[in-house]
Amino acid sequence: MKRLPIFLLLLCASLVLAACVIQPVTPTAASMDESVMAAASSVYVMTNDVDANAVVAFARSEDGSLSKLGTYPTGGKGAILDDGEGLDPLISAYSLYKTSDNKFLLAANAGSAEITAFMINEDFSLTMTSKVGLGNEAYHPLSIASNGNLIYVASFDGAGAGAVTGLTISAAGELALNEAVAEQMIDGRPSAVQVSADSSVLVVGVLNTGMIKSYTIGDGGALAFVNEATSTAINNAEGRNLPTPIGFEIRQHEDNTFVVVTEAREIQPNGDAPAGDRLQSGSVSVFAIDDAGAISYRSSAVAGTGFTPAEGERTTCWIAFAADGAHFWAANALEASISSFSFDGETGAVELINATAVQADLNPGELLPPDAFAQTEGFIDMFTSADGQYLYQLYGLTGKIGIYQIDGSSLTLVGEVTDEDLPMLNMQGIVAR
Repeated sequence: MKRLPIFLLLLCASLVLAACVIQPVTPTAASMDESVMAAASSVYVMTNDVDANAVVAFARSEDGSLSKLGTYPTGGKGAILDDGEGLDPLISAYSLYKTSDNKFLLAANAGSAEITAFMINEDFSLTMTSKVGLGNEAYHPLSIASNGNLIYVASFDGAGAGAVTGLTISAAGELALNEAVAEQMIDGRPSAVQVSADSSVLVVGVLNTGMIKSYTIGDGGALAFVNEATSTAINNAEGRNLPTPIGFEIRQHEDNTFVVVTEAREIQPNGDAPAGDRLQSGSVSVFAIDDAGAISYRSSAVAGTGFTPAEGERTTCWIAFAADGAHFWAANALEASISSFSFDGETGAVELINATAVQADLNPGELLPPDAFAQTEGFIDMFTSADGQYLYQLYGLTGKIGIYQIDGSSLTLVGEVTDEDLPMLNMQGIVAR
């Protein structure tokens, strides 16, 4: 799927680079050792390099600051699937993924149809343990999820079809194809995949159909399709653009299971391809999953006061929850902003708190592509630290990591990190511990 017809974007991105002076942060050996010894945890970013993909690792101090640990090749290749525009090259979430036991980091090599596993060491450095192909060289793996030792990978064939492939991971980090799952074909281009907290359901977001699909997980990890749902019908009376779901989180509260999905609202109401001058305000929609695994639409909240371009934030694409589960944030790529929302875990109700809880200094305002991209840092993937104190935001067009301190639903910028191994364009995937 083509997000936007922006053939001039690389030229615009070059203007951004020329206007920004960035000094790489390279700690000395002594300062790095001290930082690692005092580290509370770690943050990892995937370069998505098309020739040699890699993961850049940082030690995270209690004050949220980062010190580089090293750069670790995946042994595979990244990919650019969005017209080479440099921002959000995979149009997906969870291309870099941490297993729930904190033992392994998994990286999608979208250009070589492979997944790489790293062991996360006690000092937060990485050791590559294995790499496995998905069995089809045409696949571009985009998103990763897990259920114990079972791994699920959502891929796109570059044409119009997608698939979920099953893997297993051993205690030593050895990946292998899971024959019990077989290959689950997807009608459309997947953007993200996640497993429910009780390990009973797999959810897949489909970018170009606006659908959220539900599958029950059976013996050995086998998948069985249940149903699909969308927040907005084609040719709806409100003239609302159709959703382009990117990131989502599955939230479980007692007997209730909800899927909270970011929606960029790019596809025109009649199903036509996105047009730059017709993008509408993004949204977050909530879906419920019942005991049988069936998914149904509940409600939506718009990232603004309305849904025209002048009334809110566009390209709402990634999501990160606060530790209390009562608040979350959504990153808006085009505006380089973060919107804050409240969430009721009992009812699934979601409400906008602040459309621009964070607004980058380089603000496109009312501009439309391609001019807008010459004035934005392009917020993409985001992740909250395990202690709930900090949110880490990738700047997709300036090669930076933004560090934001969390106070309820509010975010305060406390630092930005650059490094010679963080590419200015085309990086994707961030994980914080």
